[in-house]
Amino acid sequence: MDRFLLLGSEGGTYYVGERALNPAAKAVVLAATANAGSVVPDDDPLSLGCAGFDAAVPQVVAGFLKG
Repeated sequence: MDRFLLLGSEGGTYYVGERALNPAAKAVVLAATANAGSVVPDDDPLSLGCAGFDAAVPQVVAGFLKG
């Protein structure tokens, strides 16, 4: 797996399945609302965290994944 997308919520967690992970995989974490916490390290070039969601987020994520 080269990329994966995490969508945050206050509820439970749903797992689709497991596959071998590429160590250079990019991770995107989208939180539906902005809060004080983040699961994405600020200094990780392979991770993108977005707190809150507006019309610009899909373009930001696409640009990040393309490199």
